[in-house]
Amino acid sequence: LVKSVLKDNQIRFLTTINNEAKVRRKTKLLILEKAKVISYKDFKKTQVKRAEKDAVKKAKSKGKRNCKR
Repeated sequence: LVKSVLKDNQIRFLTTINNEAKVRRKTKLLILEKAKVISYKDFKKTQVKRAEKDAVKKAKSKGKRNCKR
């Protein structure tokens, strides 16, 4: 009697795990955006480069013009 109860419990446990795996396999992977893992030093370097690039772009732009159509 004890063996059958343990066996039933184990079977129930395995079926729940199997059902969870099925759900995981059925869900589709949704990629929002691709990213790269970098170190903090590289992050700071890129941040400085980006700031310089934005400053050059801002200095280069003439601004918006009012054009009536």
